[in-house]
Amino acid sequence: MKKLVDQLKKIIQDESYDTRLQGDDELIQEINKLLNHIESQKKIYIALEKNFQNELYRARQLNHVLCHDLLTPLAAAKTTYQMICISPEEKHPKLLQIVERSIDKSIILIDDVRNYLKVDEGKMDLTLLFEEVKSMIDESVELLDHRLQEKDIKLNIHVEPGIEVLVYRNSFIHSVISNILSNAIKFSERSSEIRVIAESDDEMAVIKIRDFGIGMSKELRSKLFSISDATSRKGTEGELGTGFGMPIVKKFVEAFEGSIDVESWERNDHPDDHGTLVTLRLWKNLKIKKAI
Repeated sequence: MKKLVDQLKKIIQDESYDTRLQGDDELIQEINKLLNHIESQKKIYIALEKNFQNELYRARQLNHVLCHDLLTPLAAAKTTYQMICISPEEKHPKLLQIVERSIDKSIILIDDVRNYLKVDEGKMDLTLLFEEVKSMIDESVELLDHRLQEKDIKLNIHVEPGIEVLVYRNSFIHSVISNILSNAIKFSERSSEIRVIAESDDEMAVIKIRDFGIGMSKELRSKLFSISDATSRKGTEGELGTGFGMPIVKKFVEAFEGSIDVESWERNDHPDDHGTLVTLRLWKNLKIKKAI
């Protein structure tokens, strides 16, 4: 009996509950059943603990986005507002635009985080419909037109007539295309070019957005869709970002049962041909193809 007690003490001390006692004695068999149950519960606990730590880390990342990255646009809005208050008798159209855009950026950031959580937790009910690609791209471009003009960037769009893709329209415009185009603008040089091409490929539609900006390193590209790794960096004219745009792009594209692929050529390594190419593959409306 003393030997048995010593064995149990060692098992408990080492937490080696997968150890089984040798012998046919009924007491030993009962102890082994208990050890088996403890080991099973231990595995469940470890899995729950790992999941909890992952959720805690994600919450901290989202908290970073909301608390840290919201500070920049809100601070800009406050500073600009104070400048307007110094001389309220004068008109400040450009300053008012800065305030408006700073507020808009804050709202978009909050919406991005909220939508990311809804999709990630399966709480966002997406009713997918076939929507015209050209009209959605045009609407997204309209939202970003002021940024294109500010950097004098030429946008060349070629969309195959009649293509419709299976998406949730609002999210595709505001959370997918706008995020990709926004990055393309951010990392493009002044007076450069961005190309948007949409064409058919069997049962899928292929949408390509190509800029000729500074590109990304292989390491940065590997972290592009992760909220756990910081990928935010300044644009070519000091534009700030959150590093949160591309993770939500991927979430929505996958919710549409499509795919996204990113290729990039960093300027330092490819001085004559640099930039980034984002390729989306989405289910298209085959009835449209048959009707043409």
